[in-house]
Amino acid sequence: MYKELFINVLLIFTPIWFCQVFMYDRLFDRRSVPTQIVMGAFCGVASILCMLFPIITGNSGDSPFLWDLRWIPFLLAIFYGGTYGGATAFLLLIGYRLYVGSGSAFVTVLVDAVVFYLLFVPLHNWYHRFNRYQKVLISFAASVMTFSIMLISLRVYLDQENKLDFFQSYGSSLFPFMGICYVLATLVAVLLMENIIDNTRIRVQAKHLVDTSFDTIGIIRDNRWVFLNESGLKMFGATDERLIVGQPVTNLLHPDYHHICKESFTHIASEKQAVCQLEWQWNTFYGELLDTEVQFIPYTFENRSAIQIVIRDISARKQIESELIQREEQYRKLVEESPNIKFIVANGRCLYINQTGVTMLHAGDKSQVIGRPMSDFIHPDFHEVFNRNVQLVKHGLTAEVTEEKLIRMDGEILDVEVRALPTVYHGHPAQLIIVSDITELKKSREILQQSEKLTVVGELAAGIAHEIRNPLTSLRGFVQLFQYQAVSNNEEVYRIMLSEIDRINTIVGELLLLAKPKKMDFEDKNLLFVIEDVLALLQPQAHLLNIQFFTHFQTSSPFIHCAENKLKQVFINILKNGMEAMPDGGEIHIYVEVGQDQVSIRFVDQGCGIPEDRLPKIGQAFFTTKEKGTGLGIMVSYSIIDSHHGQMYFHSQAGTGTTVIVVLPIAVGTTITSPVKQLVEL
Repeated sequence: MYKELFINVLLIFTPIWFCQVFMYDRLFDRRSVPTQIVMGAFCGVASILCMLFPIITGNSGDSPFLWDLRWIPFLLAIFYGGTYGGATAFLLLIGYRLYVGSGSAFVTVLVDAVVFYLLFVPLHNWYHRFNRYQKVLISFAASVMTFSIMLISLRVYLDQENKLDFFQSYGSSLFPFMGICYVLATLVAVLLMENIIDNTRIRVQAKHLVDTSFDTIGIIRDNRWVFLNESGLKMFGATDERLIVGQPVTNLLHPDYHHICKESFTHIASEKQAVCQLEWQWNTFYGELLDTEVQFIPYTFENRSAIQIVIRDISARKQIESELIQREEQYRKLVEESPNIKFIVANGRCLYINQTGVTMLHAGDKSQVIGRPMSDFIHPDFHEVFNRNVQLVKHGLTAEVTEEKLIRMDGEILDVEVRALPTVYHGHPAQLIIVSDITELKKSREILQQSEKLTVVGELAAGIAHEIRNPLTSLRGFVQLFQYQAVSNNEEVYRIMLSEIDRINTIVGELLLLAKPKKMDFEDKNLLFVIEDVLALLQPQAHLLNIQFFTHFQTSSPFIHCAENKLKQVFINILKNGMEAMPDGGEIHIYVEVGQDQVSIRFVDQGCGIPEDRLPKIGQAFFTTKEKGTGLGIMVSYSIIDSHHGQMYFHSQAGTGTTVIVVLPIAVGTTITSPVKQLVEL
């Protein structure tokens, strides 16, 4: 009896063993139909073999009582093979029983199989929602239920065969033993199956992770490859793993690293410690050279010591690093060889200066500049402006470009434009100061402005000559009168003569002031007096052209901080353009409107106007609407107004005249009593 029982137990475990060997990679995927069918086939064959080796436990009269564990593989087929697995095992079992058995035995097996199938197939999906211990309890209940149904079927079968005396004689001792064997065999089979599934799932998932890893993962033993994942085959360009597996590691390793490889393997074998990341180069079957990071870890493979190697392709990273280094070098050259001085400043001190700055400051090297306060290089007159712009940048605001003066190491002063921008230097906030040398540019501007002055003087010559000739004629007449006869009313004659002489002096003085080159010295001047001086200079030419000037001044008299002769040049350019736009005469109105901290001067003429599409080009060099114009007058005027921190606007339409608005800041300390107005509103 025990021999046959042992054989039955082995037959139960046979499908489990076959599943482990032949369905290793797919066993955990219970929704795979082919896997379920194969599982059912294995279990069905095991059930048939159990029937071929029945367990002999007693006799009934002259015939021994035979039983077996055929239903345990059938139960496994349903639980682990699902509908298809259970159906496959069912067909094999019933087909064999029909082939070898009698009619009543076949009916008994058929009834049992149908009952088991209908009971347990619906439990298949539900069964696998539980953990291993819950499955053991469910399997215990299922095996007890199965054994109970078997006993009922056996009772019916013995009743049909008139062998109930055996059931009554041996039932109390035989059937508990059979039940215990049945339940234990079921539970052991379930535990083994669950253990196989868990181990298989872990190993398959681990293999899946290795195969899908972006890094190359391999196993090395005795300096030869014994395993390499898919990423490794792709990295080395191998079409077949036999090109690498079994071959020496040094076949693909660059010769420069053979010695290091040997030392690493020796260290791992002796110390049993992982080797940190190393950068090695490998040859590929494509003929390329790969830059990689390599890490070695002690490993046990197939119960033998080995080395796990993890290789990461860093060729792309190396390429990017190389490009970044090249770009950094190019950027460094751009900064160092830039035509502008570039300071990096923090806390008022210079942290960096480019080579251009060293040259322009006449310093021996960068060490003579770095670390020094910026106040050593900025002219004292501009310390306040420079510090204000730096503070604006530090607080995230925008600082405008300012004209300042820079002091060289030899004491010479340069005219410069300074722009401050936020930056980060060595991980800390700082300010990038860009300094442009405009010394030559300012000289060019002076030459251009002087040229424009001479042009204006030449154009004014006719009117000025006419105005000077009139008082000279009067003076000549009075002198002749004194020569030939006595004049009774001497006081009136003297008054007229002095008035005419003063008029000549005024015109010539204004002409000299305009034409004479003069340094741009800023002083507080009364704006109304400046405008009146310009009108006095232009009045003779306006008289010839039948043009009248009308002024509209407020009661307040604003002072502005200006270079008087430069500002007069702007007003003359504006008024001359208006006069030239009115060949048939007309009126020019000058409005002065005072605001809280600004003053607006508005010039309104009755000329031909400027087409709207040409307005955006006003102020561009050599753009003019006059037949013999140069286009430089307004450009120079824009430059002068900008140097006074003001703005200039043009409003015009063809045929309706032109309005020019000049907005200038009022000098600090000037008290204005008039209300604030919108200065640029027409």
